[in-house]
Amino acid sequence: MRSEFSIFKNTTILLASNVVSKALSALIVIMLARHLTPVGFGEYSFAFAFVTIFIIISDFGLDALVIRDIARDKKLAGVYMEHIGILRILLSIIMIAVSLVIGHLLSIGTESLVIILFAGLIYTFEKLSGLSYAFFRAFERMEFEAISQVIWRLIQIVILLAAIQLGYGLRDIVMMLLVASILKTVISFTLALKIGVKPQRGEYGLLDMMKMSWQFALYEIGYAFYTNIIIVLLYIYFEYSQIGWFSASHKIFILLLMIPVSFETAIFPVLSRLYKEHPSKMKIMYAKSMKLSLLIVIPSTFIIYTFSGEIISILGAEFDSASSLLRLMIFALPFTTLNMIMKTTLWSADRTGITVGNIFASTAALTVISILLMEEFGLEGAVYGFIIGEVILFTLNYYFISKKIYKIGRYIWKPVVAGCAMAGSIYFFFVMNEGNIEMQQLLFISLAVFILSVVSFKTITDYDIQIVKLVLKKGRKD
Repeated sequence: MRSEFSIFKNTTILLASNVVSKALSALIVIMLARHLTPVGFGEYSFAFAFVTIFIIISDFGLDALVIRDIARDKKLAGVYMEHIGILRILLSIIMIAVSLVIGHLLSIGTESLVIILFAGLIYTFEKLSGLSYAFFRAFERMEFEAISQVIWRLIQIVILLAAIQLGYGLRDIVMMLLVASILKTVISFTLALKIGVKPQRGEYGLLDMMKMSWQFALYEIGYAFYTNIIIVLLYIYFEYSQIGWFSASHKIFILLLMIPVSFETAIFPVLSRLYKEHPSKMKIMYAKSMKLSLLIVIPSTFIIYTFSGEIISILGAEFDSASSLLRLMIFALPFTTLNMIMKTTLWSADRTGITVGNIFASTAALTVISILLMEEFGLEGAVYGFIIGEVILFTLNYYFISKKIYKIGRYIWKPVVAGCAMAGSIYFFFVMNEGNIEMQQLLFISLAVFILSVVSFKTITDYDIQIVKLVLKKGRKD
């Protein structure tokens, strides 16, 4: 039960901080979008997407290596901190230079190149603070990450308010956000020292770190292309304003991932430890994680679909065109959530090579499909490509994880059937009323059908209830 409690505690801490952090992040997106308008917001999004494709190499999969290895042996923490920190700085400088050279060769304007430079520096400090977060997760001290994240978001908001009040443009705003990222790095490093992680020399050198993390690095590079290639392609086909509409929808989509991200972050060190100590228990934990994720994400998808127009309207009238994009994009949410859990499980079971192959295959398919669909359907084609990419990645992950680790069909069929019943009820009542029914009414009916299906199938087992009771009991004691 210790592992279940550890996951629940860390998920709760991360979720609580993520609720606050994502709420603040949403406020930042709203402030940026309203101030910059679709054109400026599109240029901002393109700059970060472009530089990420290059500078992701500086990550080199090292955070995942830290979490996996330090969760198993805490004594390696100091050595990993020193060598990975140095390696990350060196690689970041090189890749920022590469991105600027390639941007110049592609005839990207000088103003955009300056923004790309600042975006690269922001990313560098983000990854340096991310190294501290990796240690927090490996030590299962997620409260330190929570503190750092919330403080950083508050600093960003204060800086943005000042910049907007002074009427600053995009370049000055990005420069000020760089200051916030530097402060975040200082705060996170200070907190890392508090849990006893101090830089020190050891038997591992820079080349050793790179050899140990090369598979994680390949995955991160593939994932950077996978998540940013559509925005880069949009730069070829559309104006900055249209990139801004797509980016607005995508950023909201990312904000909606706070629950699965919190859960994935919490289970990685636990699954990694269980894989070495109790492999059979690790498999059950993975299966239950998939089931729990589906029970949360399926109804969430329909809720967001219903209120997508209201959500987008917060960004301002100039972003109204993005509501239809979000309404389509949200159907990728279940696949994205499950992909996150399956990736974490494969990493925990030392099957990183599988995730590398899957992400590169999915990226290639996503790129080709997106180009074809954008030429045919415009911006909506980009969203179709995004959804198809997630489905392809899910199919590959599910195939290999079922073959190499564990088949989870008996754990997830009930949430899936409940979701199908929910979708079926929407279709039935919509057709029966010939479309003359409010979406809120449909949502209420479908949620009732989903809950009844979950209860009827006894999806939540006695064992699940015992875990919750134990956690709540221990939570009161603590």
